[in-house]
Amino acid sequence: MTRQRRAPVQWGSPTALKLHATLLAGLALCAVASWIEWGRALDGRTIAWVYAFEWPLFAVLGTYAWWRLLHEEQRGPRRPPRSPRTHIADDDPGLVAWRTYLDDLHASERGEPPVR
Repeated sequence: MTRQRRAPVQWGSPTALKLHATLLAGLALCAVASWIEWGRALDGRTIAWVYAFEWPLFAVLGTYAWWRLLHEEQRGPRRPPRSPRTHIADDDPGLVAWRTYLDDLHASERGEPPVR
């Protein structure tokens, strides 16, 4: 089995530069908010302890999203979702009637004649 060689990430492309700027702004915001909440927590506000640890988690989440967005083109194409009808037998008359009803309903919503 051979592995396909993937194209390197274009770190200097306009889209990547926008992602870098957004990441830096988000990390700066998270650092400042964490610093403020840490000070409030040390002053005795107990709820601030939650926020003091929440902002670094937001920074980690933002970094993960940045990484995934940068490497989006490297992943292979997504497979289309399987149709739920592929594994259901068509010999059930109730199921056939239900599908016909749904097809007629969708056709009437589009202003088309029934599909019979």
